[in-house]
Amino acid sequence: MKLKFTGPKHLMLAVILILCAKIGFAMGTITLEGTHLGDIDPGVISDDRSDADTSVCFGNNLTVTLTSTSSSTKTWQTSVDNGITWVDVPSNEVSPLSLTHVTQDVLVRYIIQNPPSSELVSNNYYLIKVLTKPVINSLSPVDTCAGLTEYTIIPNITPGDGAITTYFWNGDADGSSHSTNTIPAYIYEICNHTYTYSLKVKDENGCVSSVVIGSFTTPIESSWSAAFTEVNAEFKPATSTYVVPDLQDTLEKAFNHDCNLIETYSQDPPAGTTMASNSTLTVTATFKTYCGNTYTPSIDVKSDGNTAITTADIEFDDTNDTITLYYGICDTLYYVNTPNYDVTSSSPYAKSDLTLTNDKGSVNEGTLLGRISGGEHTIIWTLTSPSGDFLNYPKKYIVMYSPCGDGVTVTDADGITYETVRIGCECWTKTNLKTKTGVKDTSYVYQNNPANEDKFGRLYTWNSVVGITKDGTAADIDTTTDPKSGLKYIQGICPTGWAIPTAAAYSNMAANAGGIDNIKSSDAWLANCAGTNASGFGAVGAGYRVDYEHYFYDLLVETFFWTCEGDPIIKKGTCSLIAHVCPELLIKTVETGMANSVRCVKRIND
Repeated sequence: MKLKFTGPKHLMLAVILILCAKIGFAMGTITLEGTHLGDIDPGVISDDRSDADTSVCFGNNLTVTLTSTSSSTKTWQTSVDNGITWVDVPSNEVSPLSLTHVTQDVLVRYIIQNPPSSELVSNNYYLIKVLTKPVINSLSPVDTCAGLTEYTIIPNITPGDGAITTYFWNGDADGSSHSTNTIPAYIYEICNHTYTYSLKVKDENGCVSSVVIGSFTTPIESSWSAAFTEVNAEFKPATSTYVVPDLQDTLEKAFNHDCNLIETYSQDPPAGTTMASNSTLTVTATFKTYCGNTYTPSIDVKSDGNTAITTADIEFDDTNDTITLYYGICDTLYYVNTPNYDVTSSSPYAKSDLTLTNDKGSVNEGTLLGRISGGEHTIIWTLTSPSGDFLNYPKKYIVMYSPCGDGVTVTDADGITYETVRIGCECWTKTNLKTKTGVKDTSYVYQNNPANEDKFGRLYTWNSVVGITKDGTAADIDTTTDPKSGLKYIQGICPTGWAIPTAAAYSNMAANAGGIDNIKSSDAWLANCAGTNASGFGAVGAGYRVDYEHYFYDLLVETFFWTCEGDPIIKKGTCSLIAHVCPELLIKTVETGMANSVRCVKRIND
């Protein structure tokens, strides 16, 4: 919007007016100071404005005051519907601008002329922002359950322009009252009483909602009559006797209500009274509810004639089992067989009378127990008799991996021995392969230096690793199915019982080791490339060989490990790269003729 002003010197000023509103709250007077346009004498005009007072809550009155030390004429104007059609507002030098019941944004302008009715010296604009008041949509108690002694009133509030900061409560007929910024809990009489309360809220801008009045009546206690005529006695296997149970919980549930309605309770005979088998005992319960009503139901308690089950009656196989996990899958799935049991000649029961369960939820022979890791696990098997008494038989299963690390080694076809290390759920060779027997394609020693073979192992083409010739196809690769997991793996040039790792195995190993630094050895790298070898994997900077260049690269700087994934037809293989410039292990696809290092993972238990 462009504004044009004319003074006695016929100055033409084109001003682009940018209106900015800073939302605060105003319930009464706003004092303004503004940017003066035109020829202004700072010594003559002095305006003050509070930056926070640039808003008004919807429907409130507003007074705008300008303080000035000048004797100039002042004219107030306001916009019509936020348009730029101005309406003069009667005012004099000392009178403020008064606006009533403001329901929309107001654009305020004041004009100062000096001397009066002569030269225009100031033409200032302010946007008075209207803030939405919060609205209380409804009020309702969170619960009106008969017998409760405490109710919480939950308002449904639509916020205005700010978060709700304060709740103003007015209490009910019992004289309670509240003024707080949290929703209060009200303490009421117990039953059949009506309560009236009111609420208004204020938001962070100071806008206050209308007062909302609500009421509710606490419900009458549900009428009650016994919904049952008898209950079963409790059997105590330790003493082989029946006793009268505590009937209070049973009576509570008979109300068919979620509330605890019983204030006082007693029964005759009391809970724990001994009963004979195959007998009936009438118990009289006396209880008073919170609403003041008293009930005295009579309930028949019955004991059956079943005999207790004891350890002398049962022959149970409690032999501990040891289950050995195989490498290659973490949290291995395994099966637990149901233990054997029988009854002795003195048992009052036949085997078919008893029920066998366990705390893992499986009862059938060979039922899958679950995905668990190594360690000692206890399963509690329970034999239950027809009378409901039972015997527990804890049964331990020692779940363990086959040996790895701590002196466990593996020997290749050339008689070379490799130490092992367990990382996560895999058992790995700790050093790179050096085997030559059974290599059907090509392998190399870095720069053909025997000392490098001792320290870094040999470098193999992908075809050599998976056990096929240079011109071999996928059909030539010997793939084995693990008899336990059902997964396929490739042994390749690894020793019997071991396999070429997958890319996923390398990724899992790096994660379980805690990162690349814990995989890399502390030597056999350039100084700024070495790691901690905290995992024991001992990756060395073995470098690699490029087939078409017939040249070796990056000793002590990076290393590649072949995986079993690849395609001999398109001559591409997958490898895991540890490079000095990368903070994590990388999975890459390279030419199968590239010569890289090899590690092996254990697949089948010996």
